[in-house]
Amino acid sequence: MWMDKALCRGLHTDLFFPPSLKEERTAPESQYYEIAKMVCEQCPVQHDCDLAGSEEEFGVWGGTTPKERRTGTYKRATLLLPKEHLSMLPRHEPNTRVDIPALRMSLKGHTKRRSRKKS
Repeated sequence: MWMDKALCRGLHTDLFFPPSLKEERTAPESQYYEIAKMVCEQCPVQHDCDLAGSEEEFGVWGGTTPKERRTGTYKRATLLLPKEHLSMLPRHEPNTRVDIPALRMSLKGHTKRRSRKKS
């Protein structure tokens, strides 16, 4: 099954499904999505995930946010986390919050800007 090959498998679900209540989040929703997209952009099953989540109302699926799915737009991640650094992302632990600001700071030195292709 495609989900067995997903890079997000076992990662903390808050990264892809931020808490719905603002007071339960450690950062703005967009910052959760920024980290999720870093993973999705390199995932070998991104297309399958995108198809599976095309009608989903919540969370990042195949690198798309709920708003992007509703509007039919797609914004690629501007920063990429090399696969060898995926281990820096927190594993899923029930009833724990992810400190998104601290995570973003720790990832900062390990990400690279997406290169722009010239036409």
